[in-house]
Amino acid sequence: MFISDYFFFVGAKVILIVQDPMKVEDALNFNPRIKSGYNYQSVTLNLGEPYQIEKKFRQALSLLDGRLDHLFLCHGLIKNESILETNMLEWDKLMNINVRASF
Repeated sequence: MFISDYFFFVGAKVILIVQDPMKVEDALNFNPRIKSGYNYQSVTLNLGEPYQIEKKFRQALSLLDGRLDHLFLCHGLIKNESILETNMLEWDKLMNINVRASF
């Protein structure tokens, strides 16, 4: 949330594309200074479902009245086990989130 803090502070309209909107609410409740009076909205997106990315990006862009000044990609997934223990479904999920989601 630190990147968005700056944009909140300068009065920017911020769209947070998140997998779990409750985590955004928890983070904003942790720092009430941010929540009071700042202009933000959440769009829910599961990066493991690549076909949704364009649709959700267009939804976020419409919330910004078609104008996008900055875009920050801050996502990733880590498996704490050997690559030899990773099955094909887990590998595809890792690649969809960590690599394909950016494109």
